[in-house]
Amino acid sequence: MFSIMVSVTVSNDRPNGDIQARGTLRNLQTLPRFQRLCERYGIQPTYFLSYPVLKPPHIQWFQEAYDRQSCELGIFFQPWATPPFAAHESRLVETTPSDCSPSTVRAKLKYLHSEFTAANGFSPRLHRAEGGGLSSACLQTMESLKLEVDASAFPGMGPSNGLGTDWHSAPRVAYHPSLQSPANRGHSKVIELPYTTGPKHPPLGLLRKVTSYLPRWLPVDSIVSHALLKTEQCPLDPCTLDSNQLGMIADITLAAGLPYLHLTVRSEHLHPGESRGNLTNAMTEKRFEKIDQFLRYAVDRLRAAPTTLSDYARQHCTPGTPA
Repeated sequence: MFSIMVSVTVSNDRPNGDIQARGTLRNLQTLPRFQRLCERYGIQPTYFLSYPVLKPPHIQWFQEAYDRQSCELGIFFQPWATPPFAAHESRLVETTPSDCSPSTVRAKLKYLHSEFTAANGFSPRLHRAEGGGLSSACLQTMESLKLEVDASAFPGMGPSNGLGTDWHSAPRVAYHPSLQSPANRGHSKVIELPYTTGPKHPPLGLLRKVTSYLPRWLPVDSIVSHALLKTEQCPLDPCTLDSNQLGMIADITLAAGLPYLHLTVRSEHLHPGESRGNLTNAMTEKRFEKIDQFLRYAVDRLRAAPTTLSDYARQHCTPGTPA
């Protein structure tokens, strides 16, 4: 069965893409609209909450949506925004867990876990690392905290794409990572659910011209799909791709025999003026139209069945064994 999952990283506003000394969370105002759009297609999104979001009154809306069983909640680990802070530590410089020492990762992730538990009355099961920077120390701390699912991997991408971990060799399906090398399969109890990634500008004309000379009995569509997946990759993100690119990646994912679409969004990208790429109300309207069109295409045309990250992990992986 072909599935679709939606996840949202929720953190401070980033006007012009910059971290602000006095962080604001105006972007949370747009999330109820996004939630209603997901519900229209039977989708329960997963919200990964950064430390600033865990404080009242910000946390209230998420708790209400969770209590209605309209979403699921996890933690979003942004080291520069998560206590405890060292005396020399800058809170204005973006870092990923892979940029931090193991002791710093352990202290901050444990604190984030405890604050989420105190705010919500239950412990988190899902985790995402900023910038795809899932480190060995991060993964080992997750195990000790009994976090079950991670969603940080960008298959086919790495530091050249601004990521903290090299994910070029990472599987494109759910897997149990190695504790020493999270991009490789291993025997961790944590389940990794990678983003869906695909080519932004595939050489379709060239590929189809070449494959036109192949014997008809060969699986040409599969050959094209796998070739495209080896080109430069980008995540399935409606805030950075246009409608044609989103549809193309979805088509390639299905044709390649991959089992799911994992759509990702950053909350600040959904609100006008709170990110570099979304400056006006008109741009926001176009983004929501694009998300609506894509979800309709995925659910109605591709027959992708909505599921949550937790449900997919529970149904498709057995702890401690390769997925």
